[in-house]
Amino acid sequence: MNKKFFLILIFFIFFTGIYFFLHRERISSPPIGLAPTFEDLKQAYEFQDENKTGHEWGQAVISVPEGFFILGKTNSKGTGGNNIWLLKLDRSGKLLWDRTYGGKLASIANSMTLSSEGNLVIAGELQVDLMAFQGRVLEVSPKGEVLQDIILGQPGLTSLYSVSLMPDHSVLVGGDQARKGWIVKLDSQLEKIWERQVAELKGVTSIIPISENQFFALGMKEKSTVGWGQPGLLKFDLSDRLLREIFFPPNSGELSLLLSLPHRKWAALGVRDRENLEGRDLWVIKLDETGKIIWEKIFWEKTKTTMPIVKGAVVFPNGGMAVVGAVSLIENGDLKIWRLTPDGNLLWERSYGGPKAEIGYAIARTEEDGLIVVGSTMSQGAGKTDLWVLRL
Repeated sequence: MNKKFFLILIFFIFFTGIYFFLHRERISSPPIGLAPTFEDLKQAYEFQDENKTGHEWGQAVISVPEGFFILGKTNSKGTGGNNIWLLKLDRSGKLLWDRTYGGKLASIANSMTLSSEGNLVIAGELQVDLMAFQGRVLEVSPKGEVLQDIILGQPGLTSLYSVSLMPDHSVLVGGDQARKGWIVKLDSQLEKIWERQVAELKGVTSIIPISENQFFALGMKEKSTVGWGQPGLLKFDLSDRLLREIFFPPNSGELSLLLSLPHRKWAALGVRDRENLEGRDLWVIKLDETGKIIWEKIFWEKTKTTMPIVKGAVVFPNGGMAVVGAVSLIENGDLKIWRLTPDGNLLWERSYGGPKAEIGYAIARTEEDGLIVVGSTMSQGAGKTDLWVLRL
């Protein structure tokens, strides 16, 4: 090694160490790692890019008898950068009303469900400083009025990705805080009962009830900028006691969604890499209530360059599934739907899009047993990306 370079390197390391020692309290939140994860970079980009005005997209959808609630994000409406965007459509797709919910800086939402009283419970995050965020739970009436605005967690790299209504009408939200998984239980009035760090996972992306007093939490054990990490499924009771841990092969792919199937069965969905990284495919695992695998299916894409991502899924009464996401997202990908039979076979697959990039984030069944899909499009509309709704 060049002697001059070596001396410069030693000098840099020495004074960097002194700086961090003297400023350790000032930088303690958010925690600093050697390499940011994809989520860290994504969160910073979503909130700090000033050139994102004109970007809107749909994040979640709920079908109700009189129409559809669509949860989205907008950079063109409201205050700050990103804002939570809630829309109500009638059955024909006509916009009845829309509302934005922001903050002093910015706020986004990732998931929503209906409460036992018929209100919308929305989970996401609120920016409170340049690189500090807290979990946010909104309770919103069917007319879009804010009933409760709840801030959870410590300022830092804190997010909520999943919200689920339990059989006892309590609400569970899951996400991450300080690079660890994080679950909060709220009662039916959204008062906090308990919260716990889930050190076994880097983040909790999906929560689903499996009995009156038990639930599954899904996430990744390890995540970095160079690999998937290891998917993990944890079983808890409602008193926050960990009952079982199930981990899947490391660095093979990502499982990010949980679905409840008929006859007390469940499904975990995501994407899996092929050997030698020669492509990526849809990955679906059917589980019993203990987490034991009943079957596992991988749905191969036609070409190595067609790289799918999975964002949402819905179950049909017979146990079949519809999965939504995108393929080849980087430049000109299409929104894609996979329709699966109850035994996990591919019934059909369709792509929807134009010359630019499209992606589907959420899917729900309509009362007519059709499908409604929300996502974003760059090929249509006046903005850079626009919220896109498809009824099939």
